[in-house]
Amino acid sequence: MATIIVSLSDIIIDPKNKIDLAALPIDEACKLIKRSYGFISSLIEVKIESGYAIINYRAEEESKIKRSYEIYREGVKKGEKGNYKKAIELFKKVLEVIPDHIDARRNLGMAYLEIGNIEGAKDNLIDVLRIDPKDTWSYVLLGNIYGKYEKERDFESQERFYMKAYELNPSDSYLLNNLAALRTQQNNYKMHRDCLMRRFRLIQNIQIHILD
Repeated sequence: MATIIVSLSDIIIDPKNKIDLAALPIDEACKLIKRSYGFISSLIEVKIESGYAIINYRAEEESKIKRSYEIYREGVKKGEKGNYKKAIELFKKVLEVIPDHIDARRNLGMAYLEIGNIEGAKDNLIDVLRIDPKDTWSYVLLGNIYGKYEKERDFESQERFYMKAYELNPSDSYLLNNLAALRTQQNNYKMHRDCLMRRFRLIQNIQIHILD
């Protein structure tokens, strides 16, 4: 058996609406969690203890897992060459064996985004965060999708995902640049300036360390 342990407060049930799982009856909370983690397996078992969800599911045999890592590396190479359709095919094969492979799922989401499959990208990035709520890059990518790629732009969700990424990594220069752009759209020029200044100081510090 394989196990994922996630704080109830970090579990994404609905990407647009925060659901307080801790406030729900345990049976109802387990049912929602089981449905949300169906991408892992249809046979998962869910328990709740001390504010955490403990999600158990059957892992594949070691030989299949080892081969899947080789397939993952092939998928990365295809993606780097711009062959996103083949990369998607390979990442899917990996996830059939290792459904909690975070890098494969994140890269699958990014490959979907490259070919214009916004829903596929969004679904897989949200699933990454269900496995690892501290995956900063997935929050940034989701912020980009909600604010830049969807037909009806959702700036509220964009800001929420950006700010979660900022809580985890306030020194990410790419995130700071995106936040500054969002603040401009919101006519919040003070926050725009603060984000750019923070990014500028970060770049300066990096240059100083390089020179040292």
